Amino acid sequence: MRVVLALFIAASTALPFMPSMIALADVTNNNNNVAPGTSNNNSSNGSPVGTNNTITPTVTPVTTPSRTTSPVALPSVPSGLLVAPDNQKLTLSWDTPNVSEKISGYAVSWSLDGRTWTPVAKARTSTNTSVVLEGLTNGVVVYVQVAAINSSGTGGSISTSGIPAALATAPRGAAVVSTPASGAPYADAVLVSSPAGFWQFGDSPSHTVADNSATGTLSGVPAFGMPAPIGGMIAGYLQGKELISDIPVSDSFTLEGWINPSSINGDAATVARVGDRTNGSFMRVTSGGALQFVGFANGAASKVESVRGLVPSGSWSHLVATYSAGEVLLYVNGERVGAGTSAATGGVFVIGGANDSGFAYTGSVANFAVYSTVLAASDVSAHWNAANYQLGTGNIPSARAGDAFVIVEWTAPVSDGGSRILSYNVQVNTAAGWVDAISNTFSSSTSAFVTQLEDGTRLSNGTAYQFRVRAVTSVGAGNASEAVTATPRGLAAAPTEFAVSVPTLGNVAFSWAAPSNDGGFMITGYRIEISSDNSSWRTYASASADTTTFTMGDVVTGTPFADEVYYFRVRAESSAGAGQST
Repeated sequence: MRVVLALFIAASTALPFMPSMIALADVTNNNNNVAPGTSNNNSSNGSPVGTNNTITPTVTPVTTPSRTTSPVALPSVPSGLLVAPDNQKLTLSWDTPNVSEKISGYAVSWSLDGRTWTPVAKARTSTNTSVVLEGLTNGVVVYVQVAAINSSGTGGSISTSGIPAALATAPRGAAVVSTPASGAPYADAVLVSSPAGFWQFGDSPSHTVADNSATGTLSGVPAFGMPAPIGGMIAGYLQGKELISDIPVSDSFTLEGWINPSSINGDAATVARVGDRTNGSFMRVTSGGALQFVGFANGAASKVESVRGLVPSGSWSHLVATYSAGEVLLYVNGERVGAGTSAATGGVFVIGGANDSGFAYTGSVANFAVYSTVLAASDVSAHWNAANYQLGTGNIPSARAGDAFVIVEWTAPVSDGGSRILSYNVQVNTAAGWVDAISNTFSSSTSAFVTQLEDGTRLSNGTAYQFRVRAVTSVGAGNASEAVTATPRGLAAAPTEFAVSVPTLGNVAFSWAAPSNDGGFMITGYRIEISSDNSSWRTYASASADTTTFTMGDVVTGTPFADEVYYFRVRAESSAGAGQST
């Protein structure tokens, strides 16, 4: 008896799911065994029961559809990585990858030095495209990287950095310059300490070198004529330039100067130095407002740095750095703010940082000195006190009003929250609440000239306005200062309802009403003016403040009126002067 038998054996070397066919020889059933599907208990095929049957199976190939599986490719690099700073934390977000990549999670990690990385475990099993890093230190740079994960592994990463920060504290009141007009007390205090070089930058704007009241020579051309921190003096201005002196110092010295930074390019700006970056010493100010001393010995750098926020942009600061036998002391505004060790050397004294150095300084400079000795803390304090420069106190700005304008001034906040101050927001109080007078000054300068609100409404003379200021950082607008009130004042507006009539022959009568705006000052009288060409005017008569009429009675018989055409106008007078004319 023959049957058809389909037999499949999967070979280990065959492709997945591909059947193998083995041809089988005829099989003799010698043990009363029967082929599958047969029985030795019956003879339905005509064979006697119990008879040995010979079965020769035939193997028939069976074809099955082939199937292939393509592995998922590694994920692509995430895109659109953004970092949003907040108080002691950073929020990371990125774009959703292509759905075909079958992302199962993300490899997110962060580092403080770019070498040692801390993974964020919860991100590996989440498809959320954002994560919050918490417990960070405000003002410290954090490096982050993000990569996508799928069944094939982890793809390439995208990286960036951020700085956690809180909102800045409220701006302080404006500093006060109150030194006697000559500025002599400060200069005298410096000269008592025997500087090797001293430059006050009190030169007139036409000068091309800083040689006014100078000890030593500087090469380089600063700008002159800037406001100074010491009363009766002026300051210089540097913009990415170095002023090289002819004064060398040894390995024991003091660097001193006043600065008002306009901006800090990069991480830090060089204010003054001796030597170079192979062997030398640099006094720098960081973008976060820290005073920094960087020493170089055979190209190796070492650093001593104060806390942040001591040297703000837009305000004057008195800086001192001393060095001797590896010991560094730092002072800001007469107070010691840092101490440490550094391997440094002396050299020729230079003021400022050049653009090609990568540490350019831009801002005002005044009263720079270099000493071949280390100033004692008492000397530093004496210099600061002699300047009589009073730092802003409290949180109330100052305001100076003029003709339809107000100048608001303040000092940078005590704390920038850990993020550099980018600009300021100046607001005014209206019936609708606080609105922007200047939404963004786009400058770290600590003064603003306000003539109108952001909506175009101009300041009106005689109207009292309340102003407040907020520092703007990468986190947003910080805490607001307290309000300061100012009233713009200026010339009175033109009298209204001006009219001329001839009541009787030979008489001309004038009448008017008081101005709609007195400019913020009391009207003290009126001036009637005359002109024969409507161009050149002279005063013909005056009237008291409570008078709004005037009659001229000599128009025909007197001079200069006979047979002439004349023009008349009226102006209100106040302590500000004659106002606008009719």
